[in-house]
This record gives sequence, structure tokens and C-alpha cells, in this order.
Amino acid sequence: MPESLVVRISVVLLQWGERYLATFNAQWGAFTLPMTRLKRLDDPEVPGMATNESWVDAALRVMAEYLGRTTTLKPELALEVPQSQQSQRSGELKRYHFKVFRFVFAEEPKLAPGVVAEWLTADEFMDERRQPISTTARDVFVELRNRRKDR
Repeated sequence: MPESLVVRISVVLLQWGERYLATFNAQWGAFTLPMTRLKRLDDPEVPGMATNESWVDAALRVMAEYLGRTTTLKPELALEVPQSQQSQRSGELKRYHFKVFRFVFAEEPKLAPGVVAEWLTADEFMDERRQPISTTARDVFVELRNRRKDR
């Protein structure tokens, strides 16, 4: 598949103790992890030239969206899933490249006004009885658990 058809997604684990922020995505109708596509940035000096936003910048941007603040914390790369293929609601197949970053907080962070969210443990994310939670969020925690077992 051409590289241009790969969707790059920065996923963020906002961790407080043993809990992670689950945010409600109205478009999906489910709780998921904070995530965003990397933006294409136009070069103001060279018309027609663009670059991708960095993975870390995208992680910082999505963290700020849900917490409504800046940070001096540096995200830790927790997981990379270079190519996964998923079927969309439209039935088309897309390839996704995920990088999962972790921000760890000593105290419960306040959320930005209007954010619908709850703090869940990894086990709660993976519990199939708990609904609605996105498949993507569950897959991230399954992959993290599998990688820990491999070590």
C-alpha cells in the first residue's frame, strides 16, 4: 500500500495511578483513548510543500485538548504498532500506524471544560462486558499486556 495511504495516529495514555483516561468520542459513540491523526503542515516559505507534524507534537496537542493546559512533562513512548489494518464503518480498509505515548500524573489531573471522560484501569478497558468502549482502545491495552508478558 502506498505510504500516503497510511494513517498516522498518535495515541495518548493519560495515567493517574493505575487508571487511564477514557474519553467519550461522540462520532464513534464510545469511550476511547485520547488520540489524533498527525497533521500535514504547509510550509509558508515554499508553496505546495508540506511536512507531517511530529508524533510527540501530536501527542502534546491531544493531551492539551483533554486537559486544557500546557505541560512540561515529556511523553514516554509506550508502544508502536507500525501497520494495522482496520475496516471502517464505510467498509473500506485502511492501514494505521499507531504510536502510543504515556503521560504519568501524581495527582488526578483536572479535565478541560466540557470533556466527557472517566478514569479506568487497564482491566476495565479490556473487560468486554464494559460498554461502550472502542475496539482501538481495547487493542492498545491488549498489546501493552502482551508486550509486558514477552519481556
